[in-house]
Amino acid sequence: MKPLRLLLVEDNPDDALLVLREIRRGGYEVEHVRVEGAEDMLRALDTGKWDLIVSDFSLPSFDAPAAVRTLKSTQLDIPIIIVSGTVGEDTAVAALKAGAHDFLSKGNLNRLVPAIDRELREAASRRDRRIAQARLRESEEALSAIFGASPLPIISVDVRGCITAWNHAAEGTFGWSEQEALGQHASILGQSAHRNLLGEVLRGETVVRAEIKGQRRDGGKLVMLVSASPLHGPDSQVTGAVAIINDITEQRALEEQLRQAQKMEAVGRLAGGIAHDFNNILTAIQGYGTLLQEELPADSPHRADVDGILDATTRAASFTRQLLAFSRKQVTQPEHLEPNELISGLQRMLSRLIGTGYTLDFQPGDDSPPIFADRGQISQVIMNLVVNARDSMPGGGTIRIETSRAAGPPKDYIRGEGRIANGPYSVISVRDTGHGIPPEIQELIFEPFFTTKDASKGTGLGLSTVYGIVVQHGGVLCLDSGPDGTEFRLHIPESRVVTERRPLHSLPARGTTGGATIVLVEDDAGIRNLVQRALLRRGFRVHAASNAEEGLELIRNHPETDVLITDLMLEGMTGAELVTAVAEISPGIRSVLVSGYSATDLALSPDASFIQKPFSPDEVIAAVRRLLEH
Repeated sequence: MKPLRLLLVEDNPDDALLVLREIRRGGYEVEHVRVEGAEDMLRALDTGKWDLIVSDFSLPSFDAPAAVRTLKSTQLDIPIIIVSGTVGEDTAVAALKAGAHDFLSKGNLNRLVPAIDRELREAASRRDRRIAQARLRESEEALSAIFGASPLPIISVDVRGCITAWNHAAEGTFGWSEQEALGQHASILGQSAHRNLLGEVLRGETVVRAEIKGQRRDGGKLVMLVSASPLHGPDSQVTGAVAIINDITEQRALEEQLRQAQKMEAVGRLAGGIAHDFNNILTAIQGYGTLLQEELPADSPHRADVDGILDATTRAASFTRQLLAFSRKQVTQPEHLEPNELISGLQRMLSRLIGTGYTLDFQPGDDSPPIFADRGQISQVIMNLVVNARDSMPGGGTIRIETSRAAGPPKDYIRGEGRIANGPYSVISVRDTGHGIPPEIQELIFEPFFTTKDASKGTGLGLSTVYGIVVQHGGVLCLDSGPDGTEFRLHIPESRVVTERRPLHSLPARGTTGGATIVLVEDDAGIRNLVQRALLRRGFRVHAASNAEEGLELIRNHPETDVLITDLMLEGMTGAELVTAVAEISPGIRSVLVSGYSATDLALSPDASFIQKPFSPDEVIAAVRRLLEH
C-alpha cells in the first residue's frame, strides 16, 4: 500500500466515502481530513503536509474555484483534482484554467486513481526541479563568490578566444579592468598565454600548472603558472575554457638570485681553497727568501735576485688577496670611515691611474653617512670600478663618483647573500660615459675569471673582488647600464659605532728571548722547516710536529712550553680545537694561529694571536714576542 495524505473538500459524507473507497481500491493507504469551507481548508493547509487535494465542485458555502484560489494564496504546490457530477464541460475547462490539475465526473471515478498517479508523479518532478534549481542558484552564488574573492586571476574565454569572464585579481595582475578586458582576445595576455588557452584547452585537453610567459597592460613581462580546463555545452562540445593563473614572476626572480648566489658561493669556496694552498707556497718562498736575504751581504751580486723573488711574492700575495676577497675569507681591519674623506684621499691616485684623456668628477653628498669598513678593501673596490669605467671608454670620457644616503635597501639590487639590513645605507656611485654593458653579459660580469678584456689586460677578478668585498661588509650592489654609460652603486650599511683604527705593530729588533720554548704544529713541511729555522735563529727552543696528535704529545712531554704555534687547517683536529685541548693540559700556554684564511669567525682570547699567510719570519717572531711580553 502506498501512503497518501489527502485533503478532501466535500460536504457530503457519502460522496466522500465513495472517493476514499475508490482511492483505496487503487492501492493507496489514505490518511485524510475533510473540510467544507475556506477557513477549514486554510487551517488544514497550515497544519498539515498534503500530497493531494480532491474537491467537489459545488458546496453550500464554497466551491472548487474558491478552493483553487485558497490553495494559490498559500503558494503551496499541491495537485488539486475536482470531482463533480453536475457541472458541464465549459465549467470544467474554466476550472482547469483557474489552476485545477484535473476534472472528473463522480459517475466516472475509475479515472480517479490514474489521475492521482499522474499528478503525484508530476508534483514530484516539479519538486525535484525546484530543488535542483535552488542548488544550482546556491552553486552559482558560491562560484561567483569564489570567482570574486580568489587571490588568483581567473579568466574564461569562448571558442574564438575572446575573454568572457575576468575577476578582480586579474585586474590587479594584468592591469585591465573587467569592462576593458571582456570581449578582448586572449592574445592581450601575451602570445604564449594565447596559444596555450586556444591550443590544447580548446581542443578539449586540460592543462595543469603549465609555466608560460605573459605580459601586463604596461608591457611588463610575467611568468605565469596556468591551470586551464575546457568548458562543455549540453551536446558535450567545447564552448570555451577557464583558467586559473598564478603570477610567479617574483618567485622565479628570487629562485634565479638564489641559484646565482649558490653558484657564486661554490666558486668562492673554490677560490678560497686555491688561495689557501697558494698562500702556503708563497709563505715558503717569501720565508726562505727572507732568510737568504739576511745571509747575503749588502754588496752581494745575488741580493738583487733575492729582492726580485721577494717582490714577485708580494705581487702574488696581492693576487691571493683578491681571491680571498671574492670568497669573503680575507682578513679585515674595519674602522669608522667617512666615504667623502676616503674618496678625497684617493682622487690624486685615481687620476694618475686613469691617465690623460679622462675626467674624474667627484660629487660628495652632504648626507653621506659613515661606514664601518676596511679602508684598504673599500679603496680597492673604488679603484677596480674606476679602472673598469676607464676601460669602457677607449676614446676618453668622464668618470663621476658620487656619495649619498639611502634610508633602506635598494629594490633593484642584483647581488647579495644572507639577510639584508633594513638600513640606512651609505651609497657610493661610480658612473662612466662609456658604451655600456650588453644585457646578455650583465649576469656574468661578477663571476670570477670572466672578462671581456684581452688576456694581457685583465684577470677577470676585478668585479668578482668588488662583489666579495661588498658582500663581506654586509652590503649589496646595483647595476644600471645602457648606451649612455654604466653606473655601479655600492650600498654599505651605515656605521653604528665609532672606533679607532688598529695601529700596525712595528717589527721588534733581533735579539735573544731568554730561551722560551715553542711547540710548532704545521702539516706543510716547507713552512714547518722555515718557521722552525727562523725561531731557532732568534734563540727560541723549538719542538715541531706535523699534526695535532704529535703536537699534544709534545706539550705533554714539555710542560715548560710557553707558546703554541699551529696552523688552523689540520687533518683530524683543527688548530682551534688543538688550542682548546692544550688549554686543558697546560692553561698557561699562549697560542699563535696561522692560516691562509681570515680570522673573521675566530674568537681569539688575549692569550692568542692570529697571522694570515703568506707571512715573513719576522711577523711570526713579532707575534710570539708580543704574547711573551703580555
